[in-house]
Amino acid sequence: MKRNLGPEYGVEGEYFVDGDDYGINEGPGIIEHNSPPSTQPSLWCQWIPTEDRMGLEWDDGEKFYKAEEWMNYILNRILAPKGYIGNGIIEAQGEDINDRWWLVVKNNVVSNESLGAKLEAYDIFICPKDDLPLFVGRELGPLANKHLKERFSRD
Repeated sequence: MKRNLGPEYGVEGEYFVDGDDYGINEGPGIIEHNSPPSTQPSLWCQWIPTEDRMGLEWDDGEKFYKAEEWMNYILNRILAPKGYIGNGIIEAQGEDINDRWWLVVKNNVVSNESLGAKLEAYDIFICPKDDLPLFVGRELGPLANKHLKERFSRD
């Protein structure tokens, strides 16, 4: 929600996080309970860190609106300025069983593609950009491949 806070909290309090109630009841500087900061796509983000904190995944909450926009926001407003880069593919589905697509992240560029495209889903992988070379069109770097192989070998 929009807040009037200091610059350390970003535009309209975009980086403010408060306790267990998601900050919806109380808290400093609330301007508007039902409006997100102008930099955010909506009030609710349902991308959460993976257990190993090396990726992002859906929180399994109902009706995730603006998933692509939120992924772009997290990658480019929060992680990229700190030197991180994301790559991955997630199979996404809307309310209708036939409403399905791929959410694709390549070097922090977010897009969606028809499910008819021949892709294989894996988590959005986040790592320091120094560990993953920025080559447009190149598949995941060695660190990402190693991490994904280790993750799948545990399953």
